[in-house]
Amino acid sequence: MRHFSGAVATGFGRGSRQLGTPTANLAAAAAAGAAVAAAPDGVYVGWARLPTRSAGAVLPAVVNVGYNTTYGDVVERVVEAHILVPVSPDFYGEPLRLVLAAFARPEAKFDGLPALIAAIAVDCAVARVACGVAPEGGREAGEGVPAVVAAKDHPFLMEEGA
Repeated sequence: MRHFSGAVATGFGRGSRQLGTPTANLAAAAAAGAAVAAAPDGVYVGWARLPTRSAGAVLPAVVNVGYNTTYGDVVERVVEAHILVPVSPDFYGEPLRLVLAAFARPEAKFDGLPALIAAIAVDCAVARVACGVAPEGGREAGEGVPAVVAAKDHPFLMEEGA
């Protein structure tokens, strides 16, 4: 199971402003590390932990690893996590720990923002089901995919620091 950590860095700001899906971006040094290099570009279902937020809880996330190919302007590989439950904003510089529990799909170039936004919505819905998190709208959560749910207890997530 792939896992990595780093400080949260400022990204392009497109997740919140253009896509309606805010992300926590790993700092470039962490995104360039060997653990990230071994992960194929794509979208993953995973777990995130911000030790200084949400009482240090492990939170469900959708994680993108790659080059934001729809935009075509990213020259360094990025790792960006969209946490699927409410978390207080503005945690730049704080440590983030990520475990990638399942590969959802390869990174793709979309024919514009509406198609990208639709794909992100599907990614989030898939991740919610896999993690056993209630879908948006408040309906009851399912049990989740056992291997994905079990990854929530990965020891790496409970280590301190970035």
